[in-house]
Amino acid sequence: HADVNTDMTVMVRQLEATPCGLPLEFYFFLKQKDWKPYEHHLADIMEHIYTLAPEFGLKIYQQYPVQ
Repeated sequence: HADVNTDMTVMVRQLEATPCGLPLEFYFFLKQKDWKPYEHHLADIMEHIYTLAPEFGLKIYQQYPVQ
C-alpha cells in the first residue's frame, strides 16, 4: 500500500490459535505522521485488508468480551 513506509519494518504474523480462530498481527509504519491524516490512512489500509481477506480464504471475526 502506498501509505506504508517500506523503509521501516513491515510484518504480518500469526499469533497463538484460540478457540475462536487464528489471530493475525499486522505490524507496519505509515509515511504520514500528522494525527488526523494518519488516522485516515490507517483506516484506508484496514478497509483494504478487510476487503482482500476473502480472496485468501480468510474470514474476519471479532468476539466481544463477556461482561
